[in-house]
Amino acid sequence: MKKVFKLFMTLIVLMFLFTACDNDSGSGEECVDFMTCDNTGEMVTACCTSEQCSYEVGSKTFDCNGTDCTDAAQEVVDFCM
Repeated sequence: MKKVFKLFMTLIVLMFLFTACDNDSGSGEECVDFMTCDNTGEMVTACCTSEQCSYEVGSKTFDCNGTDCTDAAQEVVDFCM
């Protein structure tokens, strides 16, 4: 059951990154706050430019591989749960 929940959370994290990327006007980085990290109580933020995306939790950054954020999303879920 915990694996199913983690998979579900990973998909939610990826969905919000796509929202951040869709909001990118080409003029720089766009960020969207979307959930609270259970372990730290801080907001998880998805940030994206046209070339690079990442997640931020406080001072910790989870970099994506360009705009492919599958691994980074899983790292965020593992960190926050």
